[in-house]
Amino acid sequence: MPKQSKADPQASASRKSSIPYALRSSPSSYSSSSRASSVVSRASSVTSYSSYPPSPHKMPMIKKEESPPFIPVPASMAYMDARMDAYIKREEARYKREDVKPNIKYEDVKPDIKFKRRDSPSGSSASSVSVGPDGCRRDRLPQFAYKWQVMAVPAPSTTEPINFQFYDVPTGWGVNMVELMSKGLKALGEDMVGAYDQVFSGSGLKTVSLRIAWPGYQSSEWVRPIHVKTDYGNIYRVDFAAQIALQFSRFFEKTEYENPKHGEPGWLISRKGGVSLRQLYLVSVVNIFGDVWQADVIVERR
Repeated sequence: MPKQSKADPQASASRKSSIPYALRSSPSSYSSSSRASSVVSRASSVTSYSSYPPSPHKMPMIKKEESPPFIPVPASMAYMDARMDAYIKREEARYKREDVKPNIKYEDVKPDIKFKRRDSPSGSSASSVSVGPDGCRRDRLPQFAYKWQVMAVPAPSTTEPINFQFYDVPTGWGVNMVELMSKGLKALGEDMVGAYDQVFSGSGLKTVSLRIAWPGYQSSEWVRPIHVKTDYGNIYRVDFAAQIALQFSRFFEKTEYENPKHGEPGWLISRKGGVSLRQLYLVSVVNIFGDVWQADVIVERR
């Protein structure tokens, strides 16, 4: 009897995979007649598709309420940035027009209280002492000469001094530095005389240098730039005052823990037993050389 060759399992698997699943034969234990009948019954029970994948009407549909919500996406982040910049410009323009008090110029305010002045006990001509109506002692900050004024002939002042004054406050009293830093620009604009004057209008300057020369701190001379020309025009008086107060605050943070070698009595910068930022009052800013400006400051002694 001839030996039957064993079927190759890989060949049978490949032949089986080529036959559709619905038409595949039943297990080999069935007879040929049962196989034929099962194939016919399976073929009749299977839904015939003309193409693959099946047509859409045969597939389950997603209900309308289950569909994800539509979220609009901007074209780019640059588009959102441009919209935000336009909004900020509109809000700033609207804010600057909301002047609660009339925009009175500083020159239109007449002096109301005279200060009694006497020479400084130290005899320095750069410093003076005034006694206010409340009886407190107020010393004018003496600042040493600018080195470029000594080395060269200084150019004449380009503009008049820029003064700072609050309503209902004695003339020449100045503006407290802490108030300039703690209050918002809108509140300062309501309290300051001529707050929205463009103090550098017509000067052609874009940047000025603020110099702080505190007595006894010659090694810590402070010269920092302040931008007076912005995209919206020249800087306002109230903005300039806030920038000056910010520079004095940074100067005090730097020198508060320094021990000057040649310190002058009464002018040590310290929160305990010395001069603090709360005692400073900004009176005006004076052009001393070129584009260099220096603040006229009064220190209140209590």
